[in-house]
Amino acid sequence: GWSFVMNNGKTHSGLILSQDHEGKIVIGESNGEILELDASEIEERIPQTTSIMPEKLVDQLTQREFRDLIAYLESLK
Repeated sequence: GWSFVMNNGKTHSGLILSQDHEGKIVIGESNGEILELDASEIEERIPQTTSIMPEKLVDQLTQREFRDLIAYLESLK
């Protein structure tokens, strides 16, 4: 994930979903919102050092959901 510090002082964090040659960056925030940022308004772009996966996620999943998650992640290799 990335954090974007904007010229107006606001910070947005999320995964980059797309970016184009016209300076538009689309990010998906952890709350599910999709934001379009204008690259010319970004003061700083910082890679996040922590995982975007919620802490203790495994405690919130059933055994089946956990197995499905692991199978999906392994399929990405």
